[in-house]
Amino acid sequence: MFILGSALGVEFRDRNLILLNVKKGVRDFSLLEHGVIEDFRDLSPAELQSAVRGLLKSNVSSRDRVILGIPREQAVVRWIELPLDVEENLEQVVRFQVERFEPTEEEQSYVDHVVLGRDEAKKKLLLQVTLVPRIILDDYLHVLRQADLYPAAVRLVSLAYHQVFLAHADGFPKKLPCLVLAVNPGSLEMLFINDSSKFFSHKILSEEVEELGILKIRQHIDAFLSQVDPLGQDLSKLYLTGLSAQGYLKEFQSFSGDCELLRRKLKLIGKDLSGEALEDWITVAGLAISGVSNQGIARSNLIPPDKRIVRDRPNLIPTFVMCGLLFVITVAMVARGYIQQSRLLGQIETHITSLQPQVDGVMELREKVQQQEKDVEEIRDLMMGREKVLSVLKELTEKIPDNTFLQNLNLKGEQVNMVGYSSSASALLPILGDLEYLEGVESRYITPDRRMGNREKFNFEATVKQRSE
Repeated sequence: MFILGSALGVEFRDRNLILLNVKKGVRDFSLLEHGVIEDFRDLSPAELQSAVRGLLKSNVSSRDRVILGIPREQAVVRWIELPLDVEENLEQVVRFQVERFEPTEEEQSYVDHVVLGRDEAKKKLLLQVTLVPRIILDDYLHVLRQADLYPAAVRLVSLAYHQVFLAHADGFPKKLPCLVLAVNPGSLEMLFINDSSKFFSHKILSEEVEELGILKIRQHIDAFLSQVDPLGQDLSKLYLTGLSAQGYLKEFQSFSGDCELLRRKLKLIGKDLSGEALEDWITVAGLAISGVSNQGIARSNLIPPDKRIVRDRPNLIPTFVMCGLLFVITVAMVARGYIQQSRLLGQIETHITSLQPQVDGVMELREKVQQQEKDVEEIRDLMMGREKVLSVLKELTEKIPDNTFLQNLNLKGEQVNMVGYSSSASALLPILGDLEYLEGVESRYITPDRRMGNREKFNFEATVKQRSE
């Protein structure tokens, strides 16, 4: 599912803040404003906000959909297989699993999980669990708040390599998986992409990546593939990307004919970003693309709910529908000829009539939901009152003397009225005053009653104590 509009990809690279705005059209993606704010930590909040406004001056709307990328090495990623039965309590089960990855209180993390697959036959769930230390993410969010940017989501930069296939001529692999190899100075990242909703990644940090050589890199690839693909599937293609990718292209093509640069078939419309100039912007563009995509793993979000400062957007679909109908009506009014007007208006009426059963069904469902909510509330009140009565009865049964019995107990709201007989009704008052669930016990009357074996008939009133939760 795509969301028409624009989104802003954001990355922190060393001392630079990278921003790129992507707009989703009906059939393609456009690269809009982009830029680098150097030495952002040396800027005051006002200077930082001014720099951001200068980059996004014509696309303010994209700031409502900001996607921040976290480097792969700053997060912990685990793929967990769980029984399908735990799906109803998945949040709690994931929390238990996460505690195994957090050795101390000081290393607590923000956590997100995404269901990658459900195997009904084996009754298994495959989850990707991502953890990022709180101290790292809190620092990034603090800087962005100073820049007047409030991320709608925080995701791994690795996801960007996956999401750019939405704007790639080859698209996601359909039968056989593909491998993306991102070679940059100081790092080597490998991504095994199965389809539009699943990928696995591993990143190696080394100052000598450029000196590893093709054979050493292939050893790393073989070790990675043996972990994520134990069945040893063939790869549909190998894609190279990163600042050092061009230098390895010919060597990899000599081993595999199905090898090319990832950027070569990217369908990203941009006036001044193409060819080698695009290479440095692929990840931040992929992050922005994930902001206008709502499929599968693109829904991941490392921002905890209490830190998500996202302005609620109105549902524009009814507005678009109404605008469309108004447009059609206007065209019909100004169109030449009565026949054209009649046809257009007839089509509109037919369309509205066809939608009416759906509207009626929605309204009926809404009424049922409201009635069920009302019934649930009444049942909840009834259960709370029943629990209160049972508590009072239980305590009275345990505390009142054997020579006393209750003829009638009436509880209305918090008021309790007790009528009964006792050998010494006046002696009963201190006992009732010490009860856990009653207070303010008072006597309305105490009268002798010879018919009950010279017992005294009493009528007491009290109040149910308010108990703190």
